[in-house]
Amino acid sequence: KTLLPVPAGTERVADDTTNGQQENGHAATVDSNLLHAIESVVIEWSHQVQDVLKKDSSQALLDGGSPLPGVEVDFWRSRYNNLLNIHEQLSDARVKKMAELLRKTNSSYYPAFESLLNDVNDALEESKEIDIYLKPVAQHFDGIETTDFGETQPLYGPMFHTLCLMWVNCKAYRRPARIIVLLQELNNLIMKQASEFMEPLDLFKGEPDESMDKINLTVRSLEAYQSAYLQYKSNLKNYFKNGEIVKEFDFAPKLVFAKWDQFMERVRIIQDLFQTAAEFLRLEKVEIGGVKGKTLSSLVLNIFEQFKEEFEKMSNKKYDPLDPACIEFLDDIAHFKHFLKDMELKLASIINQAFDDSNSLASQFKLISILGSMLERPTIHEAFVRNYRRITLTVEQEIDACHEIYERQMAYKKEHGTIELHRNKPPIAGSIEW
Repeated sequence: KTLLPVPAGTERVADDTTNGQQENGHAATVDSNLLHAIESVVIEWSHQVQDVLKKDSSQALLDGGSPLPGVEVDFWRSRYNNLLNIHEQLSDARVKKMAELLRKTNSSYYPAFESLLNDVNDALEESKEIDIYLKPVAQHFDGIETTDFGETQPLYGPMFHTLCLMWVNCKAYRRPARIIVLLQELNNLIMKQASEFMEPLDLFKGEPDESMDKINLTVRSLEAYQSAYLQYKSNLKNYFKNGEIVKEFDFAPKLVFAKWDQFMERVRIIQDLFQTAAEFLRLEKVEIGGVKGKTLSSLVLNIFEQFKEEFEKMSNKKYDPLDPACIEFLDDIAHFKHFLKDMELKLASIINQAFDDSNSLASQFKLISILGSMLERPTIHEAFVRNYRRITLTVEQEIDACHEIYERQMAYKKEHGTIELHRNKPPIAGSIEW
């Protein structure tokens, strides 16, 4: 709390105030030393109060920190209490008598004292109003912070609803600079919760499928948060009553989501990495048929082992991959993508050989089914896409052959009144089959 010093000798202020009454249009003599001390302390008070008023809740963000919304709530509560304390000190009987002495002696410092008092009163009312409206929003912040991140999606809507109500009803807070600070701190809270939920340092040490489930849930929650913000932002005008001037969030999105976008980029890199891992680690169970099946299967297994070894190197890293400032992670990802490109080219060559070795539609479709989403990877798809035309031509030939058999059977039935069956086919069962 800010303590305003009081000059020595203030106990004589009451007497000097009385003695300082104007007599016949002339100011009576007062203690010049006491008057000078009071004037000096008014200047000191002005500096102290200005130091308090200049403090801004955005300072932690400007210093490069990652403050949570609780910092904003605490700032305005502390500011209100401090200003209330200053106001009480300025309302003290001794200070009032000091001000009266300045006024009656026509001191040039009296206007400075009045300005000081007005600044404190205005700032006190402002901080009181903001503190009142931040309290219900703070409850939502606490709820998100104490809830498992995977279960926070239903909390975003009510929180942004309360935030919109504060924006509309608290005129002291209806300023872009202030709401931007709160939204950035709220983003920090969501990112902190997401990071703790994902446990990025342990992601690569667990089972890829389990890690993938956790990553996907994190992405859904992050997307739900941003979607809720955009939804309530677009509906903000509906919160204003008829005739009220509408003030929307008309600031650039990057002022709120610059750091968020960097964080989301890291999350999606990790999501793509584990999606790739899930696909390549399934190669362990791939068995290719055909004449060359055994040889090709061993080549696929070799790719699996190389990939697994390279992927496991990531588990030995000590950095936080979600930290946008960590450049080492991006370097490792660039190296991994180069390695992955080489593996995909080798795998595409093996797949094409396996396809060429397939002698029926059934074996071709089985190969496609086994490989699944692996065929959708751009490098492999580009090499394999030519085979789809071959499949189409083969299907057309099969359909033509079936149609020819059907037409021949219909002609036989028309001529003989029955279906032509193989000599080892039971007559009744064969007819039912047709």
